[in-house]
Amino acid sequence: GLGNLVKINGIMAADVHILNENLDKSLLKIDWKNDFIFQRTNDPKH
Repeated sequence: GLGNLVKINGIMAADVHILNENLDKSLLKIDWKNDFIFQRTNDPKH
């Protein structure tokens, strides 16, 4: 992907924390403007 590489210690339930900490940084890195909508589902196959 285009974003930052993040090491996960533990279970993947930390995905929300990872997004909160890194999504903005990753978008700034690729010079993406802040006009986006992040949508998340709870479907386990994703």
